[in-house]
Amino acid sequence: MDGLEDRLKMSSYFAVSARLTEPFGLASWLECLRQGGFFSTIAIAAVAPGRLEDHVWIAGYALEPFVSAGRDWLRISKNSVTLHPHRSGSNIDYLENIRAQLSEKNSRASLSPIEVLEATTGFTIIEGPFLDQYEEVALEGWQRPRETVIIDLFGEISVSCRRAITKKRYRQILAEGTEPQPLITLRLARGSSDAGCIGLVVRSASNIWLQSEIGAVSATRNLETLSNWLKNTLLGSGTKILEPAPELHLEGSPFLRESAAFVTAFPYCRTESLGIHLLGHSP
Repeated sequence: MDGLEDRLKMSSYFAVSARLTEPFGLASWLECLRQGGFFSTIAIAAVAPGRLEDHVWIAGYALEPFVSAGRDWLRISKNSVTLHPHRSGSNIDYLENIRAQLSEKNSRASLSPIEVLEATTGFTIIEGPFLDQYEEVALEGWQRPRETVIIDLFGEISVSCRRAITKKRYRQILAEGTEPQPLITLRLARGSSDAGCIGLVVRSASNIWLQSEIGAVSATRNLETLSNWLKNTLLGSGTKILEPAPELHLEGSPFLRESAAFVTAFPYCRTESLGIHLLGHSP
């Protein structure tokens, strides 16, 4: 695969975005993510933008995707990064290392110490504890007094590949020589100008949703599982979807070529933006 094809693959993704009410507080809302067993939270990174310096809160065991994405735009010092270790204290040294990488822009390993690459599939597996209400309650206390907060959640999901259930997997190598990417990332955003509301974006650049990559049966199953979890667990967990309705976004030829499958899988989403993209798209 040449460099151009690699860059095109890495810039392709799909996302679902929505505005929701926040009736029970952030900790209770985050707890809904664990329902159904589809998504298991591995790491949380929260950012409160500041005028001169950003404040960051981190917890978990596999924050490498956050480091990779955030080290070029975060304005932080070592003192502006808050660590919340696991209740066992087993990841204190790991979080200290992540804080150093963020504040000093250091190079980093592509895999977490508890992350194992499955060479035959390109997926990674997490061999360590997941997060629970202990971290969620602490995050709620940290973010509550802040005007604006952006929260990224990283986790393992159940994957079907070539008709075989591959249990829980975290990340995937999309192109040779590149860092593995999360199978999905959840971003929550709260701002003072939109009190009582949460912005949600579920995003993925993985090919596990594409029929051309893993076959129609597995791709359809993955999309249906994600869509049902999103609708029933997130959008149906006591929250209210605010206008406008959730929106489906597709970017890049691999996803745009299969837009019909995504529209079918997410019937509760608006697709106005797809028309704009598709007008200029040629398979």
